[in-house]
Amino acid sequence: MKRSLIAVLMIAVMLFAFAGVASAATDEEIATKRLMSVDVVTGDPSGELRLDDGITRAEFAAIAVRLRGMEDAAKSSKGATKFSDVKADAWYTGYINLASGNGIIKGDPTGTFRPNDQVNYAEAAAMLVRVLGYEPSIQAVGAGWPNNYLSKAGELGLLDNVKMADWKAPARRGDVFTMADNALDVDLMKQTSYGTDISYEEKEGETLLSEYLDVDVYDEDWADEVDEELPLVKKTPRVDIAGLEDNEVKLEGHTLGNTPYEVAEWINPDDFLGQHVEVWINDDDVVIYMEADDDEEVIVDVLDSNIGDEDANNIYLTNVDEDYLIDDNAIIYVDNVQKTREELFDEFNGRYEDAYVKAVLADNVMVEVDGKEKEEDDVIIFLDIKTYSEDDGVLATTYIVDEVDADDEYIDLFALDGDDTSLDLEDEDYRIVKDGANATLEDIESKDVLVVFENTDDDTYYIEVFSTTVSGEVDDYYSKNRTTLEDSKIEIDGEDYWFTNNVLFTSDDFDSNDDLDVDEVEDLVGSEVTVYLNQQGNIVAVASDEDVAGGSSEYGVIVSAATPEYRGSDYVLSIMNSEGKVIDFTFDPEDVEFTYYIDSDGDDKTVDLDEKVSTASGVTNKAKEYVADNNLPDEFVSLLRKMVENVDAAGNLQPVAVKFDMDSDGDLKEIELLSPVRIVDKKIINDEEVVSDWSGVWFAYGDPDYKTGGNSFDADELDEDDDVLYAGGKFYDLAKDLVIFDMTTPLVEMDYAGDTAYEVDDPDVTTWNSIEGEKLKFDYLVDDDEVVAIYITEFDGGNVTSDTMFAMVDGYKTVNGEDGTILLLPDGSKVAYENDAAERRAFIAYELDGDEIDTYEVLAYENKSWDEQKDSVAQAVYDAVVNGDNTGLEALDIDWIKYVLVDDDSDTMIEGYVSSTDTDTSSFKVESDAVRFFIDDGKIVDKADRNDFVLLIDTDDDGKAVDYVIIIADDAAKNWLPN
Repeated sequence: MKRSLIAVLMIAVMLFAFAGVASAATDEEIATKRLMSVDVVTGDPSGELRLDDGITRAEFAAIAVRLRGMEDAAKSSKGATKFSDVKADAWYTGYINLASGNGIIKGDPTGTFRPNDQVNYAEAAAMLVRVLGYEPSIQAVGAGWPNNYLSKAGELGLLDNVKMADWKAPARRGDVFTMADNALDVDLMKQTSYGTDISYEEKEGETLLSEYLDVDVYDEDWADEVDEELPLVKKTPRVDIAGLEDNEVKLEGHTLGNTPYEVAEWINPDDFLGQHVEVWINDDDVVIYMEADDDEEVIVDVLDSNIGDEDANNIYLTNVDEDYLIDDNAIIYVDNVQKTREELFDEFNGRYEDAYVKAVLADNVMVEVDGKEKEEDDVIIFLDIKTYSEDDGVLATTYIVDEVDADDEYIDLFALDGDDTSLDLEDEDYRIVKDGANATLEDIESKDVLVVFENTDDDTYYIEVFSTTVSGEVDDYYSKNRTTLEDSKIEIDGEDYWFTNNVLFTSDDFDSNDDLDVDEVEDLVGSEVTVYLNQQGNIVAVASDEDVAGGSSEYGVIVSAATPEYRGSDYVLSIMNSEGKVIDFTFDPEDVEFTYYIDSDGDDKTVDLDEKVSTASGVTNKAKEYVADNNLPDEFVSLLRKMVENVDAAGNLQPVAVKFDMDSDGDLKEIELLSPVRIVDKKIINDEEVVSDWSGVWFAYGDPDYKTGGNSFDADELDEDDDVLYAGGKFYDLAKDLVIFDMTTPLVEMDYAGDTAYEVDDPDVTTWNSIEGEKLKFDYLVDDDEVVAIYITEFDGGNVTSDTMFAMVDGYKTVNGEDGTILLLPDGSKVAYENDAAERRAFIAYELDGDEIDTYEVLAYENKSWDEQKDSVAQAVYDAVVNGDNTGLEALDIDWIKYVLVDDDSDTMIEGYVSSTDTDTSSFKVESDAVRFFIDDGKIVDKADRNDFVLLIDTDDDGKAVDYVIIIADDAAKNWLPN
């Protein structure tokens, strides 16, 4: 139903891993080199091809003669020509004489040839048509020049890939060479009868290659003639390192003898491994052309765990979502080591799950099915599996290059666990491929990624080298599984990059290295990094100027302060952070800086906590200097104690908002006061005392960008849908990572070693759903015209309550140093909370306690049958669906719940079979703003489709029939329904 783009992207990545770029040469350059390999063209004295230059008529005459294999004859034909403007001692006279004698060139009506003029496109096309013997067909048609020749050239395919805008224009050398290359395998026209009844015929299978250039052509015509298949690329240097040179290949087929052939430099034989191919082999036994058989399909994909077994003789490919039979005689390689089909299945045991595979499929293959031979299509005749992991006889290990000594064949390496190592290749058989092309040790550079396949059975090495890096700021991170790196990713400039399971980290350009821990991934957010990618495009190393264990800066509120028992040296300060976690800091005042504002214009004062400081005092809004008589630590303790008890003139507790920084060890490093603090000698504790005397008021200003709410606001002035806050007559954008602090809880009296102190009782962070539509009073902090934090002080006359919420489990990550869960919320955003929830893709009803998931119930699981669903989901759900008993749903804030099979794909109406013992068809109204979770793909979608198996949930009495549609399985069968 709703297949994602992941399959397409994965296939693209794997094509890079398997095939790569055979050569950096263009099609035009390859055509030119192919002509050079049969001695038709040569470069200039310096070896340059000069493809954008023009070519003279004399030079093209030489090409035409060489295409007819008359190079030696041209040398003996030098001398005077019939053209008046051709000097007898010119280098090209032999070519002109032969070309003229064979009717390839004709010259002008005036008897001149103009040898040094540049040939134009029409002239080049005409000479090639004559080289191929088609002049009689031109004369028979009788059309005018040059359309007659251009038309025939187009018909023969000579103009394919030629950039001709004007036939009269001088032809580019590159275009001329392309035309000549196109002519190589065109069927020739030859005279078949003589005398008075002259006739000409096209000779199928007879070409310039076969008749004049001593090139053996193994194509479909050859295969039909000898009644054989096309040649098979059986071995390449990658899988036969000890037996083949980098430029060799073994071809199996009639007359080829399974012997090595040299391949031209522009051909990467690894691209064709396991495939039947058309090949051209010149008289030096060099393969100068190779093209895959069109009748075979090549699939690059990922193996599923359901690889099959020996009897089943099949494998399942994930992205194409198909099972395929494997031929008994299929060629199979696993990490470059050949295996039999039986070995593949015997050794599997889940080992090859998620391995990358290239499969070649053929039609009309005779296979044995149920003991009988049967002709089948789409049968696998070749498998190339890359696990990039340890296997029998093969160890595939990834490194980062330190230094290369090409002379001594030695590479210094960084292992991904942070250790240094080396690879000594002297006297070893090895092959190197860099970014998909053949390479040498000289091509390997420092900081390249190396994957070394070491075959311990024959002591050979196959080395893949990758030079792809990405640099930028880490915007975000995500983890499906909090225990492994390979299930985690980071976002750089809007693109996601997944980690491998082992990743090297350096903060000093690889002078020192360490392995990256999954718990440290979050610390990369906000850092400038360079990531090094492997063959799948996944991260194997991260370089940053910042240590991943570096400090962090965030917003918070003070909930308790240093107490008398710590006055001797260290002090205690408790801050609730933006995730609702209360962090207790024990610190030495010498190690912490404190910043506050001494006036309402935003002038700040930053001090070390062990020095004396001027603070503000007075009952007016004008700040006054006040120098403490005692040392600052005592004053600071007193100030913090009172800051916790900060109340307004009405006696309401006001949040003491701060911004704080921690060092790499998690210790308090800096603290900045954000909200204004006015502290009186008498305070309100649990409504027992009332402020009656405003004498002796301490006053400290906060950040001028901290806005106090003053009067109550309606929550609809906070428009989350449009990401806008309207307050004080001004619109503010809401930050993407907006945090909402709930400070509506009272102060609680605490006893510390016989002394009285106070703490904010059970502070919290809350969600939008908890305050939406309510009356509340709040303060807010603006940064760059964005609201980054909201501090709720009053909520509808009481405290913010934590009601049941609904979300899908999307993954896992570490939160506040503890195991945590990522939830996909109904608004499409993702948020992480501490504590485990259910397995990934489960849809849950949950309640929060601060930043922790307090309780949850599973309402539906991903891709499970009804029997599995009913054994797993909350009993209340099962009772409601099967027995019609909704009483158990009250605790989940659910009015009713139904499982249905969708019978209509309308956006606003779901018609299906009611999931109960009643099989009557009913319909359910689904509002346009109802949220539709497709948990099999882990995302929110626009609608459910016909035959989807879904869960319908109504959560309240708002008049909507359905609030959530949970698509459990697409295109489901009716046996999903309860029975």
